[in-house]
Amino acid sequence: MDLQCSALFSIQDLTHPGNKRSYSPFYIQDRIRYFKNILQEVNGGLIALDLLKSTDLVCVVIALVEEHTPFVFLPPHTSPHIFRAHWYFNGNQPIKLDVVGREDGENDFANLCYCIKTSGTTGAAKVVGVPLHCIATNIEDFRNRFNITCNDVVLFSTSLQFDPSFVEIFLATVTGACLLIVPDSVIKQPHHLAEVIMTVLGGEQFPIDLVNRYRNIKNPTKIFNVYGITEMSCWASVYEVKPSNTDSLEYVIYAIAIL
Repeated sequence: MDLQCSALFSIQDLTHPGNKRSYSPFYIQDRIRYFKNILQEVNGGLIALDLLKSTDLVCVVIALVEEHTPFVFLPPHTSPHIFRAHWYFNGNQPIKLDVVGREDGENDFANLCYCIKTSGTTGAAKVVGVPLHCIATNIEDFRNRFNITCNDVVLFSTSLQFDPSFVEIFLATVTGACLLIVPDSVIKQPHHLAEVIMTVLGGEQFPIDLVNRYRNIKNPTKIFNVYGITEMSCWASVYEVKPSNTDSLEYVIYAIAIL
């Protein structure tokens, strides 16, 4: 499986204060072509993206993936040299960078989809390169497991510094679903998310007490716990958390993770 963008993919962007913006598949495909043209001089190595979460960022990612150019989301106030990036892009024109190290360093990024820095929870934080086939396997599994189609909406809620953000982007682009981009303030106000039909949560420890506190018999939202490490990109286990089986959640997740 590749990560080819569906011709039906659309975006709703709520990050503009007081202004909801909807972007049609035609507009998105036009922006993808626009960024492919700008980025055509990028002919090898890793490109560092200095962009905020936005429609243009998503279109840049699609353009790079379809051109097999590996990328990394640059954290605020961070030098691209930390990632040994060969290029820098902030939405205008790509800038070629001087890379200190091996002359053939560009080959180190061959066959990669993206790079990301680990959180450091399982050891020292490090930069991990993720091959296309690894993340594509995750996307294919989620698409089939959750039956995501072009009639669905995928919430783009995760920080760009965490790998679930890639799952959110690619799950929408591949299936042709609508990607909903919201400001961080919305995520902190659950009443704005009252119509969510499925929630997928990942992390070191599943917040079972929090989930039980907000569960309501009138709320049909399905809740899944996922777990994995960045090096395996991105999730290695998945389990639906139902009201009737929450007591055994910790044991079941652990069992799935080690099989």
